[in-house]
Amino acid sequence: MKIFVDMDGVIYPWNKEVDPRLLWTKIYYENMPAEQDMISTLDEYKEKAELFVLSCYLNDEAKAGKNAALDKLGGLFPADHRIFVPYGKNKAEYAEKVIGQKLDQNCILFDDHSPNCLSWQEAGGRAVKILNDINGKGEIWKGERMYRDGTVPSKSILPTSRLILS
Repeated sequence: MKIFVDMDGVIYPWNKEVDPRLLWTKIYYENMPAEQDMISTLDEYKEKAELFVLSCYLNDEAKAGKNAALDKLGGLFPADHRIFVPYGKNKAEYAEKVIGQKLDQNCILFDDHSPNCLSWQEAGGRAVKILNDINGKGEIWKGERMYRDGTVPSKSILPTSRLILS
């Protein structure tokens, strides 16, 4: 099993009020603290799956900042498990080319952006929308959802439960 994890809004917070010009810089990413709930969740899942980062980048400087940020995570994502997708490219198609196989239900995407989840699912993979304080309010994504701490929202009065990887 392989889990592909987005960075912006998943491993790291998404700041909707940031000056967009900063997104093109190395310093924006390299000094950003990781979402510790998500890191704990990924630490738990790494026993069951091979973890990859799958993140879009705007330019080489921003990509360098993302690499610097990931270097601080203590080996959770080694360099050969980092897939950086040029901005505007389809993540599912790009991942298939890099890993050399078609996506299937053992290729799971953790992403906070519904269009990425939809294209991943259409390509044959399993997508889980990661809920943060900005997203999850619309009706675009009807599939699986998970909070960064690994719990899934419940539609009943029962407490949330953990996402099952099988």
